Amino acid sequence: MRLAGDYSALQQEFNERQAEWNQAFRRFSDAQSKFAAHMRAIMSPAGEFAHLRDTIVAPVEDQRNVLSHVSLSFYNPMRPPLHVGPAPWFRITRNCVRQGPHDEPVAIFENSAWHADGERFTSSDVEGATAIQLDDESPDRVEVFGPFDFVRIANAVLWTNSQPLVKLSSETGHWQHVKTKHDWSEVVITPA
Repeated sequence: MRLAGDYSALQQEFNERQAEWNQAFRRFSDAQSKFAAHMRAIMSPAGEFAHLRDTIVAPVEDQRNVLSHVSLSFYNPMRPPLHVGPAPWFRITRNCVRQGPHDEPVAIFENSAWHADGERFTSSDVEGATAIQLDDESPDRVEVFGPFDFVRIANAVLWTNSQPLVKLSSETGHWQHVKTKHDWSEVVITPA
């Protein structure tokens, strides 16, 4: 008889724990549904924060798909890659890569390599439909290039679909367009 009593107690404890778990799961599901509805309302074209969306999501003026993101992968043949993102954009000012939307520093280019997460990397890739925005210190001077299927940054040169677009000038600290030789203060990588 003792085994039957132990079994009954265990069964009762199991049922109580299962009821607690079910209740917690329902609360989580409700909160998740409310959050999803709130995000849809915010991101809709007529949403409560529609007037702020372009400044929050990405700096590119042509906002075709505000929900898209890009990711950077840093490579070194001697170690596993470092994946950063997804993020609405990555901004490269001088030798520093920053991740949107909070403009957090991700990597620094020094001594012919990217330094990120305490490691040294020789290149960085962005895969998928990507646009490159070149910003000047003058707010009315912006150029957007793309879409590109592949972007690589290696040896201080940003390559798009195997063609060099800009390179980091060691003299000015700006990104220089390879063909026009115009200096740009920032390079912004966004979804196309």
